[in-house]
This record gives sequence, structure tokens and C-alpha cells, in this order.
Amino acid sequence: TIPRLRMFSLKKKVKVEEPTVDFSRPLQRALNNPLKLRNDPASIANRIDPDLRLTLSAIESSFFVIDRIREILTEAALLVLRAKDVEDMAGRAMLAEQYDELRQAITDALETADEEARLLIGAEASPLTATLNFHSSYTVDPVCLTISEEGLHLPPPRDAFAQTREIAETLGYLEKALEKIDRTANYYMKDAKFLITRLEKIDVI
Repeated sequence: TIPRLRMFSLKKKVKVEEPTVDFSRPLQRALNNPLKLRNDPASIANRIDPDLRLTLSAIESSFFVIDRIREILTEAALLVLRAKDVEDMAGRAMLAEQYDELRQAITDALETADEEARLLIGAEASPLTATLNFHSSYTVDPVCLTISEEGLHLPPPRDAFAQTREIAETLGYLEKALEKIDRTANYYMKDAKFLITRLEKIDVI
């Protein structure tokens, strides 16, 4: 049987609308607005390093992909929840096939994402270090969000949901994947807030 506690927890996670923090406006200001010109434009331009601009762009692009992946995970969770109520094997097999298509949709979302987003959340992601001034820098760590074991860890339904145990296991994988997605979004929100604050302090945005 499917553990009741896990099912209840997953349903809550799927249905609850979480508050969102909109960093799009300050990020766009940081990335796109011309630097404020004063007596010495060159000295102002030197205040923001190209790797800081790249880091902010990567964070912004990642937000869009993270949102898309969370939508797919939510859809997948609801689909698997339906599978437990289907008694015939053909019906479960059809749902398992649809679930596999949603797994592929996550891969597609990453592969078609902007290059900047893939720098942080793609298969070959690596840390991005932003230069803040001559004496300090800030590193944003990557988070692998592929469906592999190193990422969201969403294995395929090898038995086509024929067994209730596989349905329960799949729901467990999805619950952990949703938790990882939410943690990742929270990490990058904090990173974005810190970097934007630093830019404001040097009067770039």
C-alpha cells in the first residue's frame, strides 16, 4: 500500500501556491540599463565586472527553467496519483508512458534553455564566480537538475506502474525532486538578492 503520510505531504506540495519573489525588475536593471554617467564614465564601467554580469544573467535565466521544471513535476505527481486508482494494467501502462514523456520534457527544458541557465543547472554546470571588487568575489554554486541520479533522480517506471509499490516509489522520487527544486529556487533568490544589493551599493543600478 502507498504510505498515507507521503501521499498527504505530496498533495499539499502540489496544491499550495507558494509566494514568489520577483527579481526580474532589479535583475533587468542590473543587466540591461546603461551605467549612470558621471564625470568619469570609464571609472563607473570598471565597477561592474563581466563575470558579475554573467552570473546575474545565469541566475535570471535559471529562474525561468526552474519554474518550468516545477510545473512538469507537479503535472507528473498528479498523473502518478491517478495511477494508484487505475486497476487495469493497460491503463496503468498508458499513464506510465505519459510519465516517461514528462521525464523527457524536463530533459528538453534543460537542453533548450539559455546557455546562461545551463551554466548553473545543466548537466555540465559548474560554479560561477562574480568579482565584486579588487579584494572580494562571490561564488554561486551549480545545482544539477537533470533527471539523473546526480540531479532530480527520476528513474523510469520499468514495470509500467503494474505494482503499487512502484507507484509509491515514484511518488517518493517526485516529492524529493519537488523539494530540491524549491531549495534551488530559494538558493538562487538569496544569491540574486545579495548581488543586486552589492550593485546598488556601488550605484550601478
